[in-house]
Amino acid sequence: MIMQEFRNNLAEKLIPLVKKKIVIPSNRMLFEQGIYRDKIIIVFEGEYKLTHIMPNSKEFTVGYYKGTNILLPHFFDNDNFVSLFRAETKRTCTIGLISCDEEIFDEDIWRDFSNYSDLLSQKVYLQMRDLLFNTKRNALFSILIRFTNSHGIKVNDGIKINIKLSNIDLAEYTGTTPETISRILKTIKEINLIKYEKKYIVITDIEYMKKELGCNCCNNKLCEI
Repeated sequence: MIMQEFRNNLAEKLIPLVKKKIVIPSNRMLFEQGIYRDKIIIVFEGEYKLTHIMPNSKEFTVGYYKGTNILLPHFFDNDNFVSLFRAETKRTCTIGLISCDEEIFDEDIWRDFSNYSDLLSQKVYLQMRDLLFNTKRNALFSILIRFTNSHGIKVNDGIKINIKLSNIDLAEYTGTTPETISRILKTIKEINLIKYEKKYIVITDIEYMKKELGCNCCNNKLCEI
């Protein structure tokens, strides 16, 4: 995937700038929504969750991420910018912090920052588009396809999403309720679009889901969680 390749290349350039590593236990905040951030965070190990809190206090999940990963602040007009998301550790994370001092970054890194931010914006836009302009069923298809691209492994009868996803997790990704997700999963299981293998979801007919979403017209290079 283009995002992963770009992220790995950028991480290789940034890691030498980390002076100290910090261990953050699970279920702790890396940062809250609505705060000013002035440091780049490199997540070397562990897993964190990125979410947005709606005005009605409902939590919307953008993604679960594992190291190595990068959390960039907003570099320009910092005095008037606050974080749109909050990041919470789900497993113990080892992180490094880099101050955003212009002198330590060369022109190539600044260009990479701009390109990476643009890719992230496109990815989030496409994810939001699928959720806002589709039925709940097709919104779930979109999230499941993204999970297969990010965490899928081929098995005999389909693609197994190699992380366990609860109905609560999927509800937070699609902006609906666990009860709605349960009903949809039951329905698509009955028509053999998915099955379960030791609590892991296996997509048995991903082409059907892609056809329903019109994936042939989409930028699949950004179709990941």
